[in-house]
Amino acid sequence: MKMTSQNKQLLLGDLQRNMQERGWSVSKVAKEAGIHQSQVSRIASGLFKTFGSNLVQICITLGMEPVKYYSVTREEEDRKKIANAAISIWDGTRRDAAVVVSLLREIAKLRKHGTRR
Repeated sequence: MKMTSQNKQLLLGDLQRNMQERGWSVSKVAKEAGIHQSQVSRIASGLFKTFGSNLVQICITLGMEPVKYYSVTREEEDRKKIANAAISIWDGTRRDAAVVVSLLREIAKLRKHGTRR
């Protein structure tokens, strides 16, 4: 899951503050969280794009609430809207599923050819 830049900055600030308050180094966090030190170092440096399991484990280890830093991105909202729209035109049968998929693929082809002009 992707994070918004605002949530990422909030998380990094809280992460660094929690580590500092405990007097924990990256290696101590890694040991306590059961995660390789290089992964903790990468995350603590902000070198991540997604809200993955290592990040969640680090938050839990430091007593931070992981859900606080996650919010649905616009891209995820748009994907859900598109998926829901595609589902809404499907009649629930296997045959119609093939028709809907075929239709969506044809739309993709049209868009692809339309951008070459």
